Amino acid sequence: MRKATVADAEKFMAQSEALLEDLNIKASRAAWVQANFITDDTEALAADVNEKLIEAGTKIAQDIKRYDGLTMPPVLARKFKLLKLQLFSLSDPNDRATVTKLGAGLEGSYGKGKACVKEGKQSGQCLPIGEVEKVLASSRDPEEMKQYLFDGYDPSLRDRLGPDAVLVTGRNFGLGSSREHVVQALRAWGVPAVVGKSFARIFRRNCVNLGLAIFEAPEAADAARPGSTIRIDTDAGELEVDGRPFPIPPVAELVAQLQAAGGLVPWTKERAHDRS
Repeated sequence: MRKATVADAEKFMAQSEALLEDLNIKASRAAWVQANFITDDTEALAADVNEKLIEAGTKIAQDIKRYDGLTMPPVLARKFKLLKLQLFSLSDPNDRATVTKLGAGLEGSYGKGKACVKEGKQSGQCLPIGEVEKVLASSRDPEEMKQYLFDGYDPSLRDRLGPDAVLVTGRNFGLGSSREHVVQALRAWGVPAVVGKSFARIFRRNCVNLGLAIFEAPEAADAARPGSTIRIDTDAGELEVDGRPFPIPPVAELVAQLQAAGGLVPWTKERAHDRS
């Protein structure tokens, strides 16, 4: 094979960019179809186009080595560097098929899930995620909403909830939960408090507004395990996990009043009644 030239590199880059752009557009379209119409057929379509994308990337990764060491104009050299960084290659066709089928299957697994309801209006039914979303979008009944708590994560967690259960979370818990439904559902289960490493701003505000005690205590959250005994003393500013004490920030007077009243609305009603 003759030595590669800059003209060869420019032609190779143009062909590679055109091929990858075409395949990425097709992959994006297939992903959109799969996300909106979750079936075995759309999974197969998404896996097929991604397999072709990896196959093309594998060939480009092999062919691009021909241009190693070639002095190129700065813009072209930068393109080669970026192309090398983004390439994902698998030379074994069986590995490509396995990876793409697994990826497409994982993408569709959430949408294929169903929530099997034990109580309430939908008792005895197993609803697809789309129907669950409709319930959460229209219902204002905490007793109905609580049946779907943690469905997209681990429904078995509901079996551990109750008046004696403190929910312990990781970082930025509640991210994406802009509505009050999750907090209402936790309260409906009787959960008295949430302890975590950190919380999303809107989730924290919803807890305050609905009177659910919330404590940011990273070290305590790390120390807790399923079944741990947790004791919270707001007066002393201390939270114990299995007898081990951790400091917690003091609870503001207004927040304590909201918690005692059961949330902002009952607190406001009490004040309005007292003034009348």
